[in-house]
Amino acid sequence: MAAREGGAVEEPEEEELAPASAPIETMKLAEKESEVLILKRRLDERDQADRRNKDVKEALERLAGRPMGADLEKELLEFHQKHGPDAFLGHVEGYEKYIAEAEGITFAAKEKKPTTAVEAYIEMGPEAANRALGFSKEYHEMLEHGLRPSTDEAGYLKLRMERDFGYGGDN
Repeated sequence: MAAREGGAVEEPEEEELAPASAPIETMKLAEKESEVLILKRRLDERDQADRRNKDVKEALERLAGRPMGADLEKELLEFHQKHGPDAFLGHVEGYEKYIAEAEGITFAAKEKKPTTAVEAYIEMGPEAANRALGFSKEYHEMLEHGLRPSTDEAGYLKLRMERDFGYGGDN
């Protein structure tokens, strides 16, 4: 208590004291908010995974029956996860456009079915198939002009694909 001028004693102002449980309640509220944020993040991640799986499934259906390679699903999932659904849609549309062009070049431009030697490269994707088709055409043009390559068509394609583009294997 402090004395005022004139002898009056000043009473201390009563401050509103927070109850002792206020810090505990604040901590509990913060914990609950944290739990809500964690659950929300998990739900968002699950929603994203569900959307990614749905988008990839639809993309695989759109690309079905085309020579795209064995790891296409994995590649699509990784692309979707890294770049998101909007970029993924453009990526799949790019595949479709590229495949349509490649199929047009590879199959529609040739009236006959590709040779067995070319078919061996189809599973490697449209780029490999088109390159193999070009080499097959070269091989048959050499024969038409009286040249005798030292190997059959499959050997010629294997040599050219390995040398020019690094495609190897049993093809």
